Amino acid sequence: MKNKKQTWRLTAGLSAAVLLASLPLPAGGVLAAGSTGAATAAAEADTASLTKTQVMDRAGEIVSIPAEFTLEGASLTNNHSLPPTWNLRWKSEGDESKYIHMEIDARTGTLIEYSRDTGKSKKTGGKLVEEEKALGSANGFLIRALPKEEWENLSEPNEFGLNFDYYYDSAQERVYTFTRMHDGIPFIENGVQIVTDRAGVVVKYKRYWTDEPLPEAKDILAEEEAVKRLAEKTRPSLVVVDLPSRRSGFSFDEHDAFYEKGEAYKLVYGYLGKDPRYLDAKSGKMLNIWGTEAKDYEITPLGNTISKSTGEKSITQAEAKKIADDLLKKLPGSYRFLQFRGGSSAQNLEQVVERHAGMEYVPADPQKEKTEKVTVIISPKGELLQYYKEINSESKKVDKAISYEQAKEIALQMVKTLMPERLGELYLIERNPPSDQEVEEILASGNRNYVFSYGLLIDGIPFDPLYLDVRVKPGTGELVEFGFLQDAKPPATLPAAKIDREAAKKIEQKNQKAMLTYFLPENWMDKAKRGEKQTPMLVYRYIGDEGLVDAVTGEWIILDKQREKESKGRK
Repeated sequence: MKNKKQTWRLTAGLSAAVLLASLPLPAGGVLAAGSTGAATAAAEADTASLTKTQVMDRAGEIVSIPAEFTLEGASLTNNHSLPPTWNLRWKSEGDESKYIHMEIDARTGTLIEYSRDTGKSKKTGGKLVEEEKALGSANGFLIRALPKEEWENLSEPNEFGLNFDYYYDSAQERVYTFTRMHDGIPFIENGVQIVTDRAGVVVKYKRYWTDEPLPEAKDILAEEEAVKRLAEKTRPSLVVVDLPSRRSGFSFDEHDAFYEKGEAYKLVYGYLGKDPRYLDAKSGKMLNIWGTEAKDYEITPLGNTISKSTGEKSITQAEAKKIADDLLKKLPGSYRFLQFRGGSSAQNLEQVVERHAGMEYVPADPQKEKTEKVTVIISPKGELLQYYKEINSESKKVDKAISYEQAKEIALQMVKTLMPERLGELYLIERNPPSDQEVEEILASGNRNYVFSYGLLIDGIPFDPLYLDVRVKPGTGELVEFGFLQDAKPPATLPAAKIDREAAKKIEQKNQKAMLTYFLPENWMDKAKRGEKQTPMLVYRYIGDEGLVDAVTGEWIILDKQREKESKGRK
């Protein structure tokens, strides 16, 4: 029996079906998956394409384009690794900051992505419209955007949590996740995200979907055994997190208040990439976020040296320049100072560095100074924040390149050279090496690099939001970028954890539910864009509002403000 919402969707879908039937079909008869002609034209679905006129008609069925908006662009992207896609964009004649953007599957007419800012709803002020109206708007949008068999098989809004990242202010917007369902099993990585504004108008929509066949739930572990094994084998890590960077639903002022009150950094239990988190329902093996078998591992620092605190005193511009000069002497090549960032080479050298000091250098060889520039950024405490090299040359395919393993060793030596005093605080974040296809694409582009990441340790505990990014040019083995990706300031000291991992697991299990789900690895969408097939798997995992366990208080921290509020209301 269909629930009330599904019945309403079905009724509302009749009018949508009538509209779709009136749209002329492209050669091959394919408009929307499951619509008239789709079955007979399956073999031609990958090549059939809506014309510009047809896709404009289809866009008009999904949303009403205001009269003052004119079409700015309509382009058909036909990447063989992805469905051919129409990209449409409208802009306001009176205010170019107002726009409507749509991406539509050129084979089926299914909406892939949508966003708008028409100025109808201001960013701040006023109250949110009633939930019923916002949800009605979201449901109506789904019916117009998706084929019938897709919207009929979506979960209740947020039934399995907010599974797709979106940072927003819950006082100004509402966010809904409609999870894809198949044979009663949720597919957490597939579904639709919809955002409504204060007036209940849909302002963002994104469809996350794979066309790969889903495995049948046969020959899998019995639920009782699986739940027991999952409880035993999951292994969250003790980590330090920058909590505001992980939370959503908060205003800018609320985010800033976390730092002002000293509540930004928390010692918590959460999952790192390699941690065992999912139970393969067929093999019984534990998997990590990349879908590979999770094995025991230890985080090993690169060395023993720990940087000494410089206290509260900040260095001067002159001291920052000397540090940068000395660092460049450790690297290949010879450089001369050009200017401080901002264009002046005659800054007051005795001025104290506040946020950071940036210096630009060019090769000492006059023939190279117009094609290469190096920037070095130093913190107020005299620490290297970033180094990057700009090479102004035509991007050409790399015919002869160093291997990924060679680049990995170069990156390691650069870390040891540029940060010898911090080796006890840094560790290599091991990831699966790029596939042969990824390497081919890196070399073919001529401007992409091998990338390696190093994590930061505080008292031996990973500081999750801060990573050292090291990039090596595959054609030459040059260091082209080196630095921390975020401007986070880790705490000098940490409180002692008062609960252990097993206690943290029990808190997680109390607040989430173990379920059989479909699963795709963390990077499945990136691989799909490269044409690499990712076969969905059946796994048991904990489902619910995303959260962390406070290692000091034992509190379950729900990361989304609105979901946290709703959770407290249910208790």
